[in-house]
Amino acid sequence: MKHERTFDVIQVGYGPVSEALAIMLGRQGRSVAVCERWTERYPLPRAVCIDHELFRVLAANGLGPVLPSVTRPGPLYQWFSPQWEELLVIDWSAPSISGGPEVNFVHQPTLEEAMHQAVREQAGVELFLGWEVTGVRQDAGMAHVDMIHAATGETRTLSARFVIGCDGANSIVRHTIGDDREDRGFEADWLVIDVLLKEGATIEKLGIPAAGQYCNPARPTTIVPAGVRDGRIFRRWEFMRLPGERVEDLENEQTVWSLLEPWAGPEDVELVRHKVYNFRSLLARQWQDFRLMIAGDAAHVMPPFMGQGMCSGMRDAWNLTWKLGMILDGKAGLRLLHSYQEASPMSAKSPISRSIWARSFACRTRPRRPSATGPSSPARRPRHRPSRISSQACSIAPNPARIGRRGCFRRMSMWRSGDGRSGWTRSSAPGAISQSSPGMRTLPPCSMPRPARGWNGSAWIMSPWVLQ
Repeated sequence: MKHERTFDVIQVGYGPVSEALAIMLGRQGRSVAVCERWTERYPLPRAVCIDHELFRVLAANGLGPVLPSVTRPGPLYQWFSPQWEELLVIDWSAPSISGGPEVNFVHQPTLEEAMHQAVREQAGVELFLGWEVTGVRQDAGMAHVDMIHAATGETRTLSARFVIGCDGANSIVRHTIGDDREDRGFEADWLVIDVLLKEGATIEKLGIPAAGQYCNPARPTTIVPAGVRDGRIFRRWEFMRLPGERVEDLENEQTVWSLLEPWAGPEDVELVRHKVYNFRSLLARQWQDFRLMIAGDAAHVMPPFMGQGMCSGMRDAWNLTWKLGMILDGKAGLRLLHSYQEASPMSAKSPISRSIWARSFACRTRPRRPSATGPSSPARRPRHRPSRISSQACSIAPNPARIGRRGCFRRMSMWRSGDGRSGWTRSSAPGAISQSSPGMRTLPPCSMPRPARGWNGSAWIMSPWVLQ
């Protein structure tokens, strides 16, 4: 087995989280080896959005000039009842504390191409593509990675002060650290369909929401943007697999078109891919062991309903970058890494908890009670885009009978003043409109489980309704 030179950091895996980490460490001047079994990146999108925090982080790490060309500002994210009544709205286009919209939608392969180019510009980063990692170990002085070339069978060993597993849900690095994971209790199969809009097709002509969650027990459905590439617009539909349905039947192209039929047909869209994915909620109990660490899906996987999967992984990368920088510069000891998992928002399980809570709306398959309006159908949806929520007060009232447990819902609004102060106001009566104070603006609504006021890490804290 051939032994190579040593590095500051070895990264296992080369997805978007690893790309971001390589850019950040490379800009610090670190020597980094990236080991990836595949020679080509996965060509199809998985994630479709990044929030304002990660947009800012990527821009601060040299991607500022390219991000506007590969992202689009998020629209209103509307959640509908089976009768297409609006349950709640998250205004993803609202201005954020980072200076742009709360959420930007991306075509992941296009974003990864831009990030890959930025990685190649880092003099200290060396890519080992086509090399599969077969073992990870450590001793008092270094960490070591054994790998084999997929095409030739040649073996090598690389060494570094630290090894970071960005190698996904089946991480070999996590297996080395300790493979115990907490199952947060969510698992469901969803058919993911990505399409390209054909010339002349628009969401307005198709009569679909810019971003929506159709909470219909007959077939829970997600409709969201999927980014832009070379001026062409991608869209995504996700349909929950119902009890008794077979995966192979759901992935049949005839079934795909029948599910899309209420919204779009072959004359409107071009199929890019359709595949059933298994959505789960898993959290590794141990993220770090001495010189070994994990990040991204290796540490946590979650349902996609709040768009935080890739964002959470990139936060891990940013968290690790400054900590490793302090250690490698001799300004801190290895004990600083003990705070890696504790300091991550994921350690509080909040993004997973919010995603699972969203699942309580999106994945409910209990038959609804008979309605005087007759059975619901996608064909009965409104053929126009609902009006935007006022920036001064929430004007859309969710139906309390269809949200959460029985109880009294009261309006909660968060305000922010020009000098940076913020706080909460609550209406005196259920369903009333909160009034903003002079000099303060009421932020558009989002929704999350209580306690709404106990977490202020991002826009998800804004809860227009809180169960009393």
